[in-house]
Amino acid sequence: MDFDKMTLHIAETRLRPPALVEKNLTRRQLITRIKNAVLKPGITLISAPAGSGKTTIMVQVLNELSDVPAAWLRLDKDDNEKGAFLNALIAACQVALVDQLPRTQTYSQSFFQNNFDKNILNCLINDCADLPYKKILIVLDDYHIISNNTIHRLMNDFINNLPAHINIVLISREDPPLSLAHWRVKGLLRTFRFEDLSFSSAEIQRYFKSLWNITLQTEERERILSNTSGWAASLHLLALHLHQHKESVQHLILQQAQWTTVRDMY
Repeated sequence: MDFDKMTLHIAETRLRPPALVEKNLTRRQLITRIKNAVLKPGITLISAPAGSGKTTIMVQVLNELSDVPAAWLRLDKDDNEKGAFLNALIAACQVALVDQLPRTQTYSQSFFQNNFDKNILNCLINDCADLPYKKILIVLDDYHIISNNTIHRLMNDFINNLPAHINIVLISREDPPLSLAHWRVKGLLRTFRFEDLSFSSAEIQRYFKSLWNITLQTEERERILSNTSGWAASLHLLALHLHQHKESVQHLILQQAQWTTVRDMY
């Protein structure tokens, strides 16, 4: 089984970072923090609810690290089977590191996907250890989809044996059942949560003005922050509503005097 055959049944869009949507704000401070985190040895966990901007901010980080090889895998429900997961992970690494994984390729040619085990991860570790790059990133998006404990155990073993120049980035809606406490004690875990991803008052002002040409008064901005908690998806929905209906922010706030979050409006 060669790598071209391995990737035939995997949508290519799952193996590459998604394109950024037109209306997204460059959040310099947050990008710098995450960029600094992923360049250190170990694991970076971005854990927050849906619509928090997790994937968007990671794509922005990768765009600024174009010289760093980065494997990207967006997980789906079919990856809850061990063989499918390992196949997809290896395929993502091969896309990022074309023809640079000889042990992994040799092993994959000897076994069918359903017989893949942690030995193929050991091959991947050894191949990556031999590469000349100062840093290699492996990004697993939507890791919350994985509920198979066998896969979690494989990931624990994989991460515990990684060479120092490989950083794993896990993007998830919740903390995965991995050895997070162990890695935190060893100084190998860096986490970004909803409070890190939520927009500040100043970012809300810039988002509405620079992307939507909507100028907010101080009271309006603070009311939006209070009612959305800086949740990225709600800011987009609110800006879209204002843009489409051409009504003032103040009028919308007065109309929605009882709302507690923008989600209640839709």
